[in-house]
Parts: sequence; structure tokens; C-alpha cells
Amino acid sequence: MGILRKIVSGAAWNTLSQLGRQVISLATIMVLARLLRPEDFGLVAMSYVVKTLAYIFASMGIGSAIIQKKEIDEGYLSTAYWASVTSGIVIALIVSICSPLVARFFHRQELTAIIIVTSSIFVFGGVSATHRDYLERNMRFKQIAIIDFFGNCAGSVAAIAMAVQGMGYWSLVIQEIAATAFKVPLFWKMSKWHPKFIFHREKFKDLFGFSVYVLMSNLLNFFNRNGDNIIIGRFLGATQLGFYDLAYSLMLKPLQYISHTTSRALFPALSKVQDDKKLVRKTYLQMVKIISLITFPMMTGLAIIARDIIMLIYGPKWESAIPVFTILCFVGAWQSVGTTVGTILLSQGRSSLAFKMAVTISPFIWGAFWLGTRWGITGVAACYAIVSGSWWLISHAIANRLINLKIFTFLKSLMPAIIYSLIMGIFIMFLHNKLIDETISLITRLITIISCGIFIYILLLFSSRDDEIYRFRSKLVNLLYGNR
Repeated sequence: MGILRKIVSGAAWNTLSQLGRQVISLATIMVLARLLRPEDFGLVAMSYVVKTLAYIFASMGIGSAIIQKKEIDEGYLSTAYWASVTSGIVIALIVSICSPLVARFFHRQELTAIIIVTSSIFVFGGVSATHRDYLERNMRFKQIAIIDFFGNCAGSVAAIAMAVQGMGYWSLVIQEIAATAFKVPLFWKMSKWHPKFIFHREKFKDLFGFSVYVLMSNLLNFFNRNGDNIIIGRFLGATQLGFYDLAYSLMLKPLQYISHTTSRALFPALSKVQDDKKLVRKTYLQMVKIISLITFPMMTGLAIIARDIIMLIYGPKWESAIPVFTILCFVGAWQSVGTTVGTILLSQGRSSLAFKMAVTISPFIWGAFWLGTRWGITGVAACYAIVSGSWWLISHAIANRLINLKIFTFLKSLMPAIIYSLIMGIFIMFLHNKLIDETISLITRLITIISCGIFIYILLLFSSRDDEIYRFRSKLVNLLYGNR
């Protein structure tokens, strides 16, 4: 199987997994948004800031080293496993001890208990992290998709059951714990790999020599991506953070999953051929075009029907999330492609450059968040959009030089998605303005607009004279039905 076919197959399974997860997540959120308060979501979002930070320390970036390394043996895998388990336990203890300080920072004493309970995630995660890395290295994304799907089903069932019983924010806390714990035995069974009681200090140093920069880059990226939650929670309160977090979750996170699913397949594939710059460049451009052809029209359409989507999924009490959601549609569009920058840097073994780039952008991101609070959560989203959009072009220019890819060639690969998305957007905007005055239900209006938008976009794709789009269609058909 060729490299592109492996990536497409892996991305297809990742996408199927994420689609299943998002359907479950969306259905769960639709229920929980009506059973819980915005403040409940805001409280848990505050705790997630700590959880995500601690998870970065717990993983230590070793997973990336396992995937990127050309040759690996049992000694490396077992060493990585025991390092992950130890790190998970230590981080869980540290987080629990520090939880009162976090509660004091956000002025919410409930966070102490929430964070202590949430810390169990690091123990479960440490036990299964290397098994997941092992599956990803071998591009066994079908197994990962199955595990993720059933794990998230378990978490959703637990959350809804607790919410119905009136457990409030604890429903959201237990959701992720249940999902993570449920996946542990599945990863062990699916990977068919079991660690040995060995730990090689030299092999750990070898892995950590690469992963230390991944760790530091992840830390900086964490603060860049979660600074909005920290600043909103500290200065605007839990209720406003609840509005912001649900808007973010509805749009940016699912969108990142689309590019993330491709990046997860792209990273191990490009790592295997990292010395063949021509093949790396060709494969990367093809995957970037695929991502943009999926995400750009999605973001365009959702920005236009933002109000209807929020009202349908969350209900009228979440109206304050609408402008944030609209702005994040545009942020999500360019970030869906922007997340592939890290794939290029790591696959080329340049984790140190990734760290330097994260250091450079950090003060600008935090400055944007702080400045945006003057205009509330909408101001935070708008300022973030301006800074991240500017950095998007700069970061691609830097990363693309590693594979001898000209920025003009890169931007040219995005033009079909941009043009077709604009055409579709103009059409559905006209249709939306016509239907909004009609006496039809909200669901009927949305179904009509979405169906027409999809039809117009598919028509544009099939009438396209772009050679690569034609080849993508052929490869997708071959992947689904086999060569004949």
C-alpha cells in the first residue's frame, strides 16, 4: 500500500472515529445543555485548564518520539510505558495537592474537589498511553477508532445518567473519567503488546532528547490555546466562560478533530519517509488540499447559520454564545490547516524549532486575550482571530522551508477550497435570508439550507477541472470499493 493510500485509509478511520464521537458528543451536549447551567460548564472548563496542563506533563511528549523514531524495539516500548505510568501517578498527586491554589485563583472553592477527582484521569491515561502510541506507530487506526467510540459512549451514558439525577457539574467531571477508564483494557487487548519489567536509562534519554522539545512546545501551545479560558474565568467569571466554552466546543474542537485525524495518520507516514523531501512535499500538499476542501465549506456554512445552530442545539438561554461561535468559525477554518505545521516540524525531527515558534507567538496570544476582555467574550474571540490569523501565514512559511515548499505553491493548493466555499456561501446566505421570513420551523429551515449547501458544493467539486481533485475522487472511490 502506497504512502498516500495509507494516510487516506488512516485518516478515513480517524475521521469515522471522530464522526462517531462528535455525533455522540453533540447528542450528549444537547441533553446536558438543557439539564445543566452555563455556570456548571464554566466550572468544569476551569478545571480542564489544569487537567490539560497536567496531562502534557504526564505524557512528556514520549509518544511523539515513539512514533517518529525510525527503529524501535521492546526496550524502548517498555521504558516508555513505565515512564508514562510513573509520570501519571506523580502528576495526579501533584495536581491534587495544588487544587486549593487553583480554586483560590478562580475564586471558586468547588474546584478543589473537582480537580482532585479529575486527577484520576492521569493514572488511567498513563497505563494506556504507550499502547495507543504503539497502535499509531503501526498505523492501526481502525482499532483506535473502535476503542475511542466505545469509550466515549461509556462516558456519555454516565454523564447523562448523573445529570438526570441532578448531580450538576459532577456529570461533566465523571464523563471524561468514565471514558478514559473504559479505554484502558481495550487498548491492552487491541494492541496485543504487554510491557516487560525493564527500564533502560539510556533509551529513556534517547526518547526524552527528542520529546523534551515536544513537551516544552506542548506546554507553550497549551497556554496559547487555553489562555482564553484562564483569563475569561479569572476576570469575567464562570457563567461567561460557560458561554465561551460551549461555543468553542461546538465549533473549534470538532473542526480540529478533522485536521487532527489527518495529522495523526500523516505524522507516522511522513516520519517513515522523512529523508525523501520530494515525496514528503507532494504528500503534504495533497493532504492539505483534502483538509481544506472539507473544512472551508463547513466553516463558511456554519458561520452563516450560527444563530439557528445555537438555538437548535443549546436553546435560547445560550444566545450569548452566538457571536463567539461565528468568529470561531473563521478561526477554525485556517487552524484546520494550521495544525499540520506541527506534523511537518516533528516528522522532520525539528522539535526544537517547534518550541522556538511557540515561544515567539505566546506573548502576542496572551496579549490578545487580555485586550479582548474589554469587550467581553466576543472581544476575546475577535482579538484571538486577528493574532492567530497573522501567525498562520508566518508559521507555514517557516515550516514549509524544511521541505522546500514555496509559500505561493502552498497557498495555490488552497484556492479551490476558498473559491468553491465562497460560491456556496453566497448561495446559502441568499437562501437563508429568504427562508428566515417564511413561516417554517427552525429544523426545516436548517435542513433545507444545509442540504442545498451540500448539493451546491458537491456540484462544484464534480464540475471542477482541477486534476488533483479528480485524482482525489478516484482514490476515494478506489478506497471505498476497491480497484476493479
